[in-house]
Amino acid sequence: MSKIMAVAIAAASVSALSLLTVPSASAITSSSIPFNFSYGPAMGDMWSREFHPASDGRVCVAITNSSNSALTIRPYRVLPGPIPDQPAGPAKYYPAADGHAHSFCWTGFDPSHDYELYFSGGYLRGTGRVYH
Repeated sequence: MSKIMAVAIAAASVSALSLLTVPSASAITSSSIPFNFSYGPAMGDMWSREFHPASDGRVCVAITNSSNSALTIRPYRVLPGPIPDQPAGPAKYYPAADGHAHSFCWTGFDPSHDYELYFSGGYLRGTGRVYH
């Protein structure tokens, strides 16, 4: 394989692993909710930006999936350093594009910790909102 082809494949792999895009979001600090986001287009899995929940410990996600692939979203608690993030609730299934927004809420989040959402599925693309 030529170097040019290897670089093109590497560049394609990086773009496929893109994080969710959020207008005016900082990758360094956690965000408060509510916030809107868009995700994809990408193949595979993605992580959201980090956020901290409201004082009531409730986190909701409304998704409009514009992909022909269904997706699953699961919240994770962000842990410091090299410690793997910890699942913070059950995974929620969102159907393939059907023209409707679908919402789900989790409860019991500790407002003193940061969380993120893990998106998994085939081809991922759509918009959403995280709120409480």
